[in-house]
Amino acid sequence: MTILLALLLALSQSNPATIHLEAALVYQNGDVKPVARTEFLLLDDDLGKILNDAKCPMPYPLNLITQDAQLQQVITYGKALLRPEGYTAYLPEAAKALQPHVLQAQKTGFDGKASFTTEAKTVYLFAVTRTARGYAIWNHRLSVKPGENKVQLSQDEAAFVY
Repeated sequence: MTILLALLLALSQSNPATIHLEAALVYQNGDVKPVARTEFLLLDDDLGKILNDAKCPMPYPLNLITQDAQLQQVITYGKALLRPEGYTAYLPEAAKALQPHVLQAQKTGFDGKASFTTEAKTVYLFAVTRTARGYAIWNHRLSVKPGENKVQLSQDEAAFVY
């Protein structure tokens, strides 16, 4: 039994990987602002799929924005984090569905950088931040390779920008 546990532990650590994240907003005038002090979640699955599978009821219809039910969930969750007062029933249910899928949470520094240690596999980076005139929501799929992985996110990689 001890040998089996040791083997399983060795296999789980055989593909160590580090994700070095740098997130910034790039404005039309060329100005680059780091996405500072923002919590990024490292998820084991797509946020929209997680919330859709859990049948989290959305308080406001988003059919005019998109017909994609999973993207509607991503937008709803991001907006709920920015304005929790309008989502008092939704947020606890969504958080309960999301919790088992959160591998790690890291807050970016003032430079917009954060690091995650994981194993080589497909993961999702989720975050929401305010912009000069609205907000950006990331639900970025990432195929993590063993070793060092550098990821640069701007609003161009966001799932939704308003």
